[in-house]
Amino acid sequence: MDWSGCPLVIARPGFISGTPALCKDPRMPVDLVVENMDLGESAQDVITSFTPRRTTCSPSTNTPSGNVPSVLLDKNIPWGIRPHLVGHTVRTTEDEGWSGPSNGDLLSAAEQAGFDIMLTADRRIRYQQNLAGRRLALIVLSSPAWPVVKDHIPAIKAAVDAAIPGSYQEVDLPRPALRRRARRSQLKP
Repeated sequence: MDWSGCPLVIARPGFISGTPALCKDPRMPVDLVVENMDLGESAQDVITSFTPRRTTCSPSTNTPSGNVPSVLLDKNIPWGIRPHLVGHTVRTTEDEGWSGPSNGDLLSAAEQAGFDIMLTADRRIRYQQNLAGRRLALIVLSSPAWPVVKDHIPAIKAAVDAAIPGSYQEVDLPRPALRRRARRSQLKP
């Protein structure tokens, strides 16, 4: 879809790969908003799903030596996944004040800050960044839509729990069938 005429949307080369994003939140791709709404979410639900809550998950009692792996949630990951990642310290790019860096800068900043794992839905990151030699484990979800993510939390948690330094894993999250909205002409008076 061509968003070039919409005053609420921007696209800058080098910033989330030039993907059209909301002016108010340039790390929120417009396609992500549209995808969530196609799955039946209201605009308010979409905003709420991607507005991080500033809490840290409690480490589980089986975490060895108190060494709690830290997970960074990219802007395109709904905050609702956060409480399900028990045994990990979970922060968002917003928590860190990283609302604007490009992917390469974000990966470097995450490593410098000591994060072990980054969870993102940017499926192009593997082809845009040189991941060789990175300590950061990268987990890429095939969909960032909360209605899809919440149905696959066990698979996401398993990927996070199994992540090792420098690894790359894609987690396929099959989408449910789209709900079709009735057209006005189909509605009975």
